[in-house]
Order: sequence, then C-alpha cells, then structure tokens
Amino acid sequence: MANLFLYSTLVALQSSVLLPSPALSSNVLLAKKDKKPPAAVVTEVEILKENFADTWFYTLRGSLKNQSDASILTPLVYYEIYSEETDKIIEAGTAEIKPKILTAGTAGSFQKELNTTGKIRITLVQWQQVDKAIKSHKQMQFFPLETEDSTEEEAGNPSSP
Repeated sequence: MANLFLYSTLVALQSSVLLPSPALSSNVLLAKKDKKPPAAVVTEVEILKENFADTWFYTLRGSLKNQSDASILTPLVYYEIYSEETDKIIEAGTAEIKPKILTAGTAGSFQKELNTTGKIRITLVQWQQVDKAIKSHKQMQFFPLETEDSTEEEAGNPSSP
C-alpha cells in the first residue's frame, strides 16, 4: 500500500516537471540581460597630415572616455587603417591612452605616428579594472578622415570658392 502511494506521487511529480500546464508556462517570463553601455569608448579620431621638406608625416590622434562609475587602468586602443581606393587594411596597431589611470567620467588621449593615411576603424578598446580583471569593448566603428581643411569647414568656416 505504501509503495502504491509513493509510486503515484512520483508519477504526479514527473508529469508536472516534464509537462508543465499551459497556465504555468504562460506566466513564466524570461529575464532579459540589461545592456549596459561600454565602460570605455573612443569618441574622436583623426589623422593629421604634415609636410616637412617634401615628406609627408601622419599622426593618428584621438580620445577615449571612461563612461563607467569606476576607474579603469592602462587602456589600450586597437585600430586599423584602410586604403581609400581599395578598402583593404594597409596598417593596424595599438595606441596607449594617457593618462594610464582614468577615473570615472574622465577622458584620456592617444597619439601614434603612422606610415600612411586612410580611413580609420577602431576595432577594440581594452582596459584593466581595479580588481585586476581585464575587460574589453568591441567598438568596430569607422571614423571619417579629418584633415586640417575639413576641420575648418566643420567649424563653420567654409573654404572660399
């Protein structure tokens, strides 16, 4: 008699676990993961072109903002330079952010000498948190090529015809 009671209880439990009633399954809500903004984001990038003694020199310059509510340490920006004619990668590398410690809400800058010019794509931003954990953000964003002439036009001083 006791075995029959245990058997019927076990069958009832299995059926409720394996086959939940439609009323119960419709009330179950799946929790969505809140998407937080990335802690560190590159906000500006430009390539400066300078001509000294008939030789062109190129400098990648930009800024990174710490959008988190904690400090980030040793941020690093990964970039790619694409040819304007062929859209192929012609140079890639990393740039260190100065200062090495960005407190919450502050910005840092980077500057890197290049061998060429082209379209800029920031691919990854990487940093270390105070607890020594390494974090990153895949930015994967193109920035327009900005020269001295285009920055004057953007500032509201169109070039004369």
